[in-house]
Amino acid sequence: MGGKALKNVPTNRLSPSDFQTLQSRLLPIISTHFRKSAIPPYLPTKQSFGDLDILVAGPKSPTAHASIISHFQSKESVSNGGVTSFEVDGFQVDLISVPEAEYEVALGYLSWGDLGAMIGMVAKKVGLKYGSKGLSLAITSHDINESPSSSFVPQSAETPQSPSQPTPTTLTQIHLSLSHNDILTHLGFNPDIHAKGFATQQDLFTYLTSSTYFLPQSFTPTPSETNAEFRRRLQQRPTWAELATFIENTNPPPGAGVAPELLSDDPEIRRKWRGEFRKKSVEKFGKKAEWDAVVERERLRKVVKSRVGGDVVRRITGKDGKDLGVIMKRIKQELASLGPNEMEAWRTLERMTDEHVTSLILKCAGQIPPQDPS
Repeated sequence: MGGKALKNVPTNRLSPSDFQTLQSRLLPIISTHFRKSAIPPYLPTKQSFGDLDILVAGPKSPTAHASIISHFQSKESVSNGGVTSFEVDGFQVDLISVPEAEYEVALGYLSWGDLGAMIGMVAKKVGLKYGSKGLSLAITSHDINESPSSSFVPQSAETPQSPSQPTPTTLTQIHLSLSHNDILTHLGFNPDIHAKGFATQQDLFTYLTSSTYFLPQSFTPTPSETNAEFRRRLQQRPTWAELATFIENTNPPPGAGVAPELLSDDPEIRRKWRGEFRKKSVEKFGKKAEWDAVVERERLRKVVKSRVGGDVVRRITGKDGKDLGVIMKRIKQELASLGPNEMEAWRTLERMTDEHVTSLILKCAGQIPPQDPS
């Protein structure tokens, strides 16, 4: 992916005809080692190729990758995460391995060059994340209602930093969907057009701007950038620079689903709109129960911190350093005995009176006999 993974052997670019010939050599062999394999489609107007991406899933043996590399007598191979790059006749081939459950959405994401990443930018602007693993969203500390009874109040993943709102901590990711068609539809694209493919780069850009949630400013210089700075930022991403030129020349309007709030200069207004969109997304894909479980766990975690956190224990016992560490370890063991699981134990702690909590802390500090917390 990018054609620069191999450092110890020279590699070349291939013409379209030589590229097709290499595909014909590789695919039959690779398909004997993986249950699923495909070359993500690319624009027919592409004039040369620096590498060949092949998506694979479901290896038929633990040595599938090694067997392929050996078959083609590769002079160099490199593995980085789920990508194995290897040399074939002076050309870089990338085997991109994904779980079988993610194969369909990964193929959709990797199709048509940078289009998947560009659609990912559309998703980001509405508070979601789209990638080779599907559609997801991050639940952050800003998503958690501070009140004792947590309610469903999702905020944007792009919450601005301010003295009253510190940098959010990501608690977990919720996967919304692995269906590529459902994802495209949710992001305001026509999946049938994507499936038919594109003949030219202009077709691809036109498709991107057709999204209900397309925001032109997402792909043009930010207010703090000059055009020259923007070009330099994209010099390693020529297709994105060409997209920016396309937008400047055609001046496409924002998508029909872009509410005035999303165009506001006030970041709080934009954040609130994204929060509502995220809420609808979670509900649409049937993930509200998963969201609520994360919210409840985080709420209870804050209860534990407020009742038996390090600062509280230090204030009550006057202990610090190693002594405090020993007490905290004992408190953790004591909490484990309050319920059949962690969450129930935390709920028991929440119901305890302040006097009983203080008693528990002092017990763990060895300063008074244990007392019944009920």
